[in-house]
Amino acid sequence: MSRSVDALETPAGTLRVVVATQAWVDAFARTWPLPVLTLLPREDAHDPSNARAAFYLPFAHEGTQVSMAYFPEVPLPLEQAEGRAACHRSLSARIVAAHAAHGFRGLAIPLCTLKRWGDLGVPGVGLVAGPSQSADTVEPLPVTLDALRAAIGAGHPFQPATPPKFVPATVAGELQLDFGLFEGHLVCFHPTLEPGNPDFTLLARAGFKGFVHLPLAGTEFPALGPGLPPSQPSSLEPSSELSANGVRRIYRLMAHMAACDGEYDPREQKVLAAFRETFPLSDDEARALELEGQRGEKLSVGKNPVERELLFELLLDVAAADGVLDRAEKKRLVAFAKRAGVSPAELQRRLEQRFGARTAAPGAPKPLREESDPGARRIYRLLCYLASSDGGATAEEQALLESFRVGMGIDQAEAAALRDEGLRGENLQVGTEEPERALLLDQLLALAVADGEVTTQELRRLRRFCKLLKVPPATLERRLRQTLGESRPAPSATGVELPIPDPAEVAAGAAHLVLLDLPAGVLALDFFQTPVPAGFLGFRDLEPGVHRVSLLLEGGESTSWVRLDPGAVEVLSFAGGVLHPADEARRAEHAAAAGPGGVAAPLAPGPRNFAWSELTEPLLGVAFPPPLLPIPRPTPPSRLEHALLDEHDGQSGALLAELAYAFLRGSLDDDAAARERWTYLVQAFYTCGDLLPTRVPNLFCWGVRLLMAQMRQVPPSLLGPSSALTFGSHCLSDELLDTEAPELVEAGLQWATFIAGYHAGAPEAPGLPRALSDPEPLPPSHPFAIGLADNARDLEAVERLRGRHDPELIPLLSYRSTFQEFAGDLLGALVTQERLVALGERCRTAPELLAKGYGRLARLCREAGRREEALAAERRGRELALGAAQLN
Repeated sequence: MSRSVDALETPAGTLRVVVATQAWVDAFARTWPLPVLTLLPREDAHDPSNARAAFYLPFAHEGTQVSMAYFPEVPLPLEQAEGRAACHRSLSARIVAAHAAHGFRGLAIPLCTLKRWGDLGVPGVGLVAGPSQSADTVEPLPVTLDALRAAIGAGHPFQPATPPKFVPATVAGELQLDFGLFEGHLVCFHPTLEPGNPDFTLLARAGFKGFVHLPLAGTEFPALGPGLPPSQPSSLEPSSELSANGVRRIYRLMAHMAACDGEYDPREQKVLAAFRETFPLSDDEARALELEGQRGEKLSVGKNPVERELLFELLLDVAAADGVLDRAEKKRLVAFAKRAGVSPAELQRRLEQRFGARTAAPGAPKPLREESDPGARRIYRLLCYLASSDGGATAEEQALLESFRVGMGIDQAEAAALRDEGLRGENLQVGTEEPERALLLDQLLALAVADGEVTTQELRRLRRFCKLLKVPPATLERRLRQTLGESRPAPSATGVELPIPDPAEVAAGAAHLVLLDLPAGVLALDFFQTPVPAGFLGFRDLEPGVHRVSLLLEGGESTSWVRLDPGAVEVLSFAGGVLHPADEARRAEHAAAAGPGGVAAPLAPGPRNFAWSELTEPLLGVAFPPPLLPIPRPTPPSRLEHALLDEHDGQSGALLAELAYAFLRGSLDDDAAARERWTYLVQAFYTCGDLLPTRVPNLFCWGVRLLMAQMRQVPPSLLGPSSALTFGSHCLSDELLDTEAPELVEAGLQWATFIAGYHAGAPEAPGLPRALSDPEPLPPSHPFAIGLADNARDLEAVERLRGRHDPELIPLLSYRSTFQEFAGDLLGALVTQERLVALGERCRTAPELLAKGYGRLARLCREAGRREEALAAERRGRELALGAAQLN
């Protein structure tokens, strides 16, 4: 099969050189994973079998898939990355020698890699490995890792960015082959043999007596694996650069991804640290960006293609750092993939690369074993029926459905037919076998909470299914709360998380909450819910004020309300099924560790929500908890006057605190007495009379603000024309407008506008409040003002070159509408959103995206008092969502 033509002398001995001929090529073809261009010896050119030096060899060996493991480094400046990639060529001989020492007899080819991103580069090491004919028992990946660790320990420069991952070779960029193993034979791919190359000395010392010389001129790797589309390199402009703002955007999003599952894993912190070492971020700036990312503030995706590609790779690195794809991480990857222009199929492929090649996406069910194929079809049909509850499946629900389809082996044509039946509610059946029923319940729950909330229609259908599955309502409620393992913030005053202008100032006054002896369960803090392991220690950097802590276990729920002062450390312990203040000794120990100068790293970053701040603001200046008083019998002639003067001794703050606490206890703790008291106080404000507002104006200015914040959290079904929460609500605005006092008139206009949008049957507002008609302008140096000015220039440039109806305007208008709302210009945001959906209709934007645009337009219309326009937008949004579901 070969012939000896030469020998290579090394200080460790002589290596026999065997030149590859066609016979070797034929032998390689059984396992060779790559198409290559060879430089066969000139003396063999007369052989007709060698007339064409370029040849292609297949991927697989006896049906077993060949895979590529990838070890990327952190991004470096391009010149430095090129030098690092050249340095890594010395690792090839080390890795091959390590495999030979372990008796590996399959196919193992180390690769030196370099991915170029404009002025950046990502060097790395790869390994293509395949089995031997003799059923090799040696795992090549651990051997490669050990060899790489030994080289790093000996001083070889290598900064790993992530754990090893399985990828198509095009992901790694340019590739360089030097040595490999094939069925126990050492193969050298160098175009020429240099006797002074130290790699040959190392291989001779490792016990090799010779090698096969297969000189390569180049390689061209396709995507590895059946069923995966060919992986195309990213189309990036060579001149693209990563700006300083781009670096900040990427780091903020990386911090957000790391914190979204409720904790900072040390492996995720390493990915962040590697990024900081590469890009110029000071410690203070990095800390501020981390705080913003943890709170979900200022999250944006740049337009630079280099930045987008690097961002998405790094988000995947953070998500994969701990080896587990949390539901919260997956949800955010889906969202940012859409914003970065990454298709669902490409996202699925990249997830498979990180968490194991050619597998279903993390979280996908294993293929049915005990269940029959009809069982998989029954479950898929029911999932499609549940996903259509609100007129159409969200992106998260679609991703889960696709994951189930792939995991169960349902082809696309059959899935389309099952989806149509599910949308029509036809052939809905529940199997009789217990494994199928258990899997059905798990998948129904996962689908219901995939988008972070369970709607009324979804809950109705879930209850119907659970009745068929003989699942008690209490069990359904418990399982739902357990399954909802991620942040579920309530909508804020404007429906978005409003940023805090100075993160450093906020951090200085932040409080910490230490939780001791917690068992594993579902922990809720305010509107945030997350599953926690046993021993979870609590949260750092919380906003001072009142917070609700709840732990849900199999046996029930334990709830504690605490008030945190600025810079304070509260320590609670769990004992006897109850959360209570820790004893003095443990309190002092852990308070010192988490306080100023201590080590608060084990604590998870605390969530922040603007709506929670509004709802709890009246509780800051009073003793906590405020008393919830009984409803007087009989009802006094003036409810509010009785509550203020007789029950709270004329203290407006005390009355507002009771109003705030009664709502929170009634809605979150399901306290019927508190809910009844809150409804009573709401009606008391509606029937306040014409004298009380002028006597205590602050009560009504603050009261209107609090009532608006509370009503935004109330389900629309409770705000119908016959509801106690809407009956007579216009009387409050009438009384305030009649006072003619400027601050009370402004409050009256705010309330009149609000109820015109949210309360069924409320009259049209007589005018707009000053906060809407004439919002206070931002200073030019404010980040929002700068961003909006840049956005205006971008809009003008596109309109000048392409006109006012070009699709490229859509992302610019979406950005503008969002940040106008952030900046307090709600009417400006509304006008921009109207133009955005009109342009989306004209450009035939994807129905599911356009439906979301109409949903946001409806909310802005309600805030502006335009209820009919809001209803029309909601109807159009439902039509689009239903159409998208039918198309899918």
